[in-house]
Amino acid sequence: MSHLWSKDTSGEWVSRPLEGDLVHLTPGGPSTLNAPERLGSVEEPVLVRLASHREAARWALICAPGSRARVNGVPVPVGARVLRDRDAIAPGEGPTVFFSTERPAQIVAFPDDAHDTFCIRCKLPLEAGTPAVRCPGRECGFWHHESPEHPCWSYADGCASCGYPTALDAGLQWTPAAL
Repeated sequence: MSHLWSKDTSGEWVSRPLEGDLVHLTPGGPSTLNAPERLGSVEEPVLVRLASHREAARWALICAPGSRARVNGVPVPVGARVLRDRDAIAPGEGPTVFFSTERPAQIVAFPDDAHDTFCIRCKLPLEAGTPAVRCPGRECGFWHHESPEHPCWSYADGCASCGYPTALDAGLQWTPAAL
């Protein structure tokens, strides 16, 4: 699930999941818009959920022409910009927020629509419905078994490919505080 990092009242970075299909970036912070017809009346930038690809949703920043909104310090030239992991969004009015696609590691049923995928650690095939973990590492995404018979994800402290921490309670690994 995608989320925004913003500072709370004490100045600490907090992660807020992006819920719904429209998120209004107001000077007071992000807020969910429930009715798509309200999009036309919004003057501040809005995040819009685009079509999903498997479990990952894509998001775009939409703003009025001539808006002072910036992504990674660069103006949004045509009023729209598809967002990438760790983009810094300065809405013009209000504080800068960071968009993130990082998700915590979790055990899920291996999807039916995946084709000929092997566990990166044990090299055995992954079958539909098998308990598995997809590495949430930024450039990784390799699948691992995770069952009592094949504890491939939790076997070591890091992913077999990229070293991403394998503790299922590790939470999110990146925060803007590191910048």
